[in-house]
Amino acid sequence: MRAVNDRMVELLREAGVTLAGVYWCPHAPDAECDCRKPKPGQIHRALRELGGDLCGACVIGDRAADIDLAHNLGLTAVLVRTGYGRATEAALTTPPNFIADDLTAAADFFLLDRA
Repeated sequence: MRAVNDRMVELLREAGVTLAGVYWCPHAPDAECDCRKPKPGQIHRALRELGGDLCGACVIGDRAADIDLAHNLGLTAVLVRTGYGRATEAALTTPPNFIADDLTAAADFFLLDRA
């Protein structure tokens, strides 16, 4: 997990993007913790540690838990078709606000939606 996240941060940095933090749940799916999506624990932790609020935020992801997290927080939900996204799209019971073919399209939607 750390190697994947480190590589993601590196690639984003090379593209001129700096992340304030990377958060994930270390618990097993059946642990019933508050930090495993679609529960909002990690989001609340990030807000405590980094400050700010969710005004204008959205959740971009490739799994149903990402979409459900967005809805649980009252945020815009964006599904990307990369990764697990295509399989997720076919099985979704709660629709996202937008479906993007890739992360670039999701970012474009996010930026245009705020303009």
